Amino acid sequence: MQRNTQLLQAARPDEKTPTAALEYPWGIPYPRSNAWQDAKASGAVNYMTSSERAEADYLYADLDLAETFAMSWLKQNNIAAAIAHSALTIGQLSPQAREQLLDATLQTQAQIVSYKMLIAFDQHAMQHYLTFPAQSGQQSHE
Repeated sequence: MQRNTQLLQAARPDEKTPTAALEYPWGIPYPRSNAWQDAKASGAVNYMTSSERAEADYLYADLDLAETFAMSWLKQNNIAAAIAHSALTIGQLSPQAREQLLDATLQTQAQIVSYKMLIAFDQHAMQHYLTFPAQSGQQSHE
């Protein structure tokens, strides 16, 4: 997204750079909380202590938020891709389309930053809160 932003901000009206140089990939990784939802629905969470349930609830609520960020990211990304593919070169985009594309690109970039911050926070929280059984005499969080 940073490269896309740089290309769009530096573009002149006669810019010959193909819009294909602007990359708006579709695949966006995001964690799913289906296992936690299944555990609650099946009653498996009843075998956890109340503090374990509270910790898992907190973490999975954050993962649901990460999914929301990812879906918002995907929506802006698709808008940007549609605008970019409306012309063969960046210079062929109308000033209005270029401004809309830059705005959608910057919004996507901001959502990626928010998503990464949330995932990093959750990874740290998981390492802090969750414990894993010892294997071969060593305890590991990996």
